[in-house]
Amino acid sequence: MKYTKYLLALILISVFANAHAQKVTHNGKEYEVDKQEIYLDGVKITNTLSAEDKKTIIETFKANKKRLKAEKKAAKEKRKEEKKYKKSQKKVKKLEKELKRKQKRQKKALKAKKKYEKALKKYEKLKRKNKLSTEDEVKWQEKIEKLQRKMEKAERKL
Repeated sequence: MKYTKYLLALILISVFANAHAQKVTHNGKEYEVDKQEIYLDGVKITNTLSAEDKKTIIETFKANKKRLKAEKKAAKEKRKEEKKYKKSQKKVKKLEKELKRKQKRQKKALKAKKKYEKALKKYEKLKRKNKLSTEDEVKWQEKIEKLQRKMEKAERKL
């Protein structure tokens, strides 16, 4: 993220620099090339240079231009890849979150089922041993119905 900002700034600077003359170094001198015109210290010297020097300077200019274009393209591709990566990371997080929710629902449903079965078993055991009064039996039936509703609700959420 930090590097992309610097890279973007570098690209913008190079774009604005390319809008005007581009600097080319040849034989220790720094020339400015604007289209097919060559300047030295702001003075046009295209006609005073030898054909070989002109050719060399123009070729260097074109090579620099190609290199800058390739750098821009690489930076653009890098941004595209970063964007894709972020998008895929977001998708992965979303899927992980959904999986976690699903597991939580399954755990809750299992817990509700166990609670229901345990209460039902205890109720039947007490009923078999005739240890339930009519009031206790009503309470147990209400408790079991409540647990059954909870269990069904948890299973529906699955």
